[in-house]
Amino acid sequence: MEKGKIILLNGVSSSGKTTIAKALQERFQEPYFWFSIDTFCNMVSMRYFNNAFNGDVFNKIYKAFNHTISSFSDMGMHCIVDAVFLNIPGIDDNLHDFVKQLDGHEVLFVHVHCPLSELQIREKKRGDREIGQAKSQLDYLQLKDLYDVSIDTFKYTTDECVDKIIEAYNVPEKYSAFLALSKELG
Repeated sequence: MEKGKIILLNGVSSSGKTTIAKALQERFQEPYFWFSIDTFCNMVSMRYFNNAFNGDVFNKIYKAFNHTISSFSDMGMHCIVDAVFLNIPGIDDNLHDFVKQLDGHEVLFVHVHCPLSELQIREKKRGDREIGQAKSQLDYLQLKDLYDVSIDTFKYTTDECVDKIIEAYNVPEKYSAFLALSKELG
């Protein structure tokens, strides 16, 4: 069975990953399953995150997230993945686990970003994020430079960002970031 393709959106909170993921789903003719790390974190009581961040619970959630995406792709289903890969003390290298789980899969690696001032505005409008979360994640975001596509959700409209992703997506032989990561993390 042919594996499903994967579009991996990486960026800090409020950068626009979910908006882009949903717009991509609408644009494609065949079904694409959207996976958000937020959804997986919300599967457990927030008490594990609110008072004292529980790295063990978060690490297990990310491993389950990675395995689920791999399973869907192995079954021939296409996936859009909305994630935040951070390099934080006490947290496993979840990007490394993701790369291991998806070795041999076609993955388009997309950086979703916008200026800090816009992140702060979006956080306030959302009302479901701790103010300052995006700023705190900026320092820990893994791989600020190694992507197949980088989109600025402030500078460009959602449709323009989606066009740019689809343009890259249609040329799988040019997917190089994930392969480079696989070699680097070996």
